[in-house]
Amino acid sequence: MIEVMIQREKRTDAGGERFVPRSIVIEGHAGYADPGYDLVCAGVSAITLGIANAIVSLTGTDAVERIGKSGYLHFALPEHLDPIVEEKVILLLEAMLVALQAMAQEHGAYIQVNDSLEKS
Repeated sequence: MIEVMIQREKRTDAGGERFVPRSIVIEGHAGYADPGYDLVCAGVSAITLGIANAIVSLTGTDAVERIGKSGYLHFALPEHLDPIVEEKVILLLEAMLVALQAMAQEHGAYIQVNDSLEKS
């Protein structure tokens, strides 16, 4: 099973209180099908690597902390970003999470999303 673990940080600004993704770890293999034919793994890879590339291309920031073997990918919101760049990175990370949560709704036996602070 693929596990997505999200740690959020509470932020308060002019817009009010919100919880932004501070760290996102994706790890494991879906086991939906044999390697090379696993559409759930392929979908997760496409979503996560597409967002990783989009963050670099659109913001000039690398939010990938670590890529490892066995389907391990760790995103971390970098410290001390320009506020405008930070908002773009947060938006792209949230977009990735929306796509991963949609996959989990369709394929819950193969991917699980655990959010440290559920948004209300």
